[in-house]
Amino acid sequence: MFPDSGTALYAHTTAIKVFFETFGPHYFKSGTSHALFQGFRPPIILQAFRDRQPTFLSSESWNKIPFTSACPSAMQALLTDVSTIPFLLKCNDALFENGSSAIQVAEMFQSFIDALERLTEWENHFRLESGFQYYWQCGTDAGELNTCQSLHVPITFLNFTMANCLIHIWAIRVICLAETERIVLFSSHPIQPKPHTSQFRSAAYVQGQINHFSRLILRSMEYFFSDDMKLFGPASTLFPLSVAYQQFTAACYQCDEELKFINSIVNQLIDRGLQSASSLVYGMPGPD
Repeated sequence: MFPDSGTALYAHTTAIKVFFETFGPHYFKSGTSHALFQGFRPPIILQAFRDRQPTFLSSESWNKIPFTSACPSAMQALLTDVSTIPFLLKCNDALFENGSSAIQVAEMFQSFIDALERLTEWENHFRLESGFQYYWQCGTDAGELNTCQSLHVPITFLNFTMANCLIHIWAIRVICLAETERIVLFSSHPIQPKPHTSQFRSAAYVQGQINHFSRLILRSMEYFFSDDMKLFGPASTLFPLSVAYQQFTAACYQCDEELKFINSIVNQLIDRGLQSASSLVYGMPGPD
């Protein structure tokens, strides 16, 4: 269940974190406690992205001990891999707030490039696992997938596991791309990336990538709202949808169509019973 308001949801997530930390990672190795851990771990880690603050769940003990008796699912393994990125977000904020050296800026830039490369490895893993196209465009030539501009031509997926992982990979990719753009545009030190990543110095390239992956997220929505998904499918879209919303509202070009599309999805989420959808997508308040 999702609390109705952003404030209530923040309090709920905070209480879960206290519960986890009170009992420690060994408590969640098996049984009902392990099932609770698997259910509550994703929202805690995703909240860390929203807060741009590190999470205790990124530590080695929390990433390994609860899964010693049962292998993590693909989504749980992905969350383990990206759980340190909120720490990078906090560090990047500190660089701009407190000043930084050229070396610090270069290291921060490379950290986000490394994160993007790991996300690419995840997509390559799914491509190899499926043996063929692991998501595709509905009703038209698959070759048009990356050039189609219509939000109303949906994409579909091989299965829910891949779909859920991919929209979160795309969302986190957008976050990391936005941070590289921030460093390039606003750092007082010039960036000299490695030759194979020189394209990330181009604001046009990075914005194109942000737009591409944000639109893929929106075009995925129909898949998650199919009747057999019940509530779990729509609930899985909340974090990726919020990332896409943030990027389209921050864009320097007109995004009325995209924002209208997102608004329609939020209304559908509320109709499905997710009353906190507005807070989660449009911005959830922290503690007063």
